[in-house]
Amino acid sequence: MADDVDARIKQFRAELVQDRDYYLRLGRWNYRAAYGLTVVTVVSSAAAGILGLGFDVDHRLVALLALIPAIAVSVSSQFKWQDKANWHYQKHQLAKAELRRLDYEILNPTAVDLANLSKGYSAVEADMTRKWEDDLQMEVEAEEAVEEMAADDAARTGGEDG
Repeated sequence: MADDVDARIKQFRAELVQDRDYYLRLGRWNYRAAYGLTVVTVVSSAAAGILGLGFDVDHRLVALLALIPAIAVSVSSQFKWQDKANWHYQKHQLAKAELRRLDYEILNPTAVDLANLSKGYSAVEADMTRKWEDDLQMEVEAEEAVEEMAADDAARTGGEDG
């Protein structure tokens, strides 16, 4: 029985280590994406402003540079890289905390201790998943756009089909 508990503890510990490393990697990637987008936005805005002051530069280049911040804001609001980075860092911290509990706070863990740790971890993971679904998914409102276009078409044609 003790060997079975030890094997399950090792398996749970390996899962926690995998989660800790995975979510740290994703958090860093999302943070870098958000940071990079911010740098691109600031640099393109500054370049458009400086070049627009009267340098002998094609006005189309200035216009293109001026468009980049607006595009970046749209991309940022859809992809939510900073919010996702924070979410991934929270998952990373959760796995680290569970590892500390398993390694240092519960001396000689039993099957009941392991079950309680696993239940607690699963519950917090479920809460984090709900948070992702509620707050961090892309907000593409295609259904509303289609309904709005249909209403516009109906208004233009007087409600006639085809």
